[in-house]
Amino acid sequence: DSGSGRVYFSGKLGRSLDLNSGSGSVSFEIAGDQGEYSFRCDAGSGGIYLNGDKTDSATISGSDPEKKIYVDGGSGRVSIDFKR
Repeated sequence: DSGSGRVYFSGKLGRSLDLNSGSGSVSFEIAGDQGEYSFRCDAGSGGIYLNGDKTDSATISGSDPEKKIYVDGGSGRVSIDFKR
């Protein structure tokens, strides 16, 4: 959960990420391949950006059923980028 202010993460994720964002910006640089992760995103007014592409609401299936990312966006921007 994030409120106002900025949250930044860079590194490897475990099995899952469950993110509820507020009015601040949230930025994740995740080590690995995006195709391994399943996503469920519901954007607020701030928008959710996946590798630079804006998505409002989406469900995407990944190759590893245990790697999941859930994002419930608020008024702040959420950015998720994958780095190999």
